[in-house]
Amino acid sequence: MAQLDWYIDFYLPFYMKWAKTVQDISGPNKMVFAEPIPNQFCPPQWTSEFQPPNFVYAPHWYDLRVLFERAYGNFTVNVQGLAMVCRGLYLGLAKALTRVLFRACSR
Repeated sequence: MAQLDWYIDFYLPFYMKWAKTVQDISGPNKMVFAEPIPNQFCPPQWTSEFQPPNFVYAPHWYDLRVLFERAYGNFTVNVQGLAMVCRGLYLGLAKALTRVLFRACSR
């Protein structure tokens, strides 16, 4: 039995059907936003065949410290950065926001 792939077998077919429905109702120029599982990089399965017209890739991330403490503090935790050998701990609010925005814009 073949192993299931979340994106290929479920998410991307659902997304394409949803995008077609939205654009059929509101017009082909309507932008359709999509995101991967939170705190994941763009999956390699998200090829051009799964990108409808006016596709907008819109990922987001969760700052675990804010989620657990329900408040901003002097540092933030970028889960994706932590997955790459502890490059996700930023000290100081201004530095934290700058680093997160820089990483998001440099991809």
